[in-house]
Amino acid sequence: MAFEQPKETRLSIAMENELSAAVMTQIALCGGAFDWLEDEPELYSDQDGEPLSAMPIPSVSRTKKIQ
Repeated sequence: MAFEQPKETRLSIAMENELSAAVMTQIALCGGAFDWLEDEPELYSDQDGEPLSAMPIPSVSRTKKIQ
C-alpha cells in the first residue's frame, strides 16, 4: 500500500472563553510589541506630583427621587 500525501485542510478553532489577564500579560511580554519602551527615558519619578490627601471621598447617592 503506497503512502498518499494528505490534502490541505483548513481547521477553524473557536474559543468559547476569553483569555485570562495572566495569559494576556504573558502574550504581551513575550510577543515583543512593547520592547521599544525599554529605550524610553523615565520622565517621572515617585517624587513627582502632589500627594493624595487622606480625606475619604464623600459618597454620592445615585438614586433620584421622583415627585
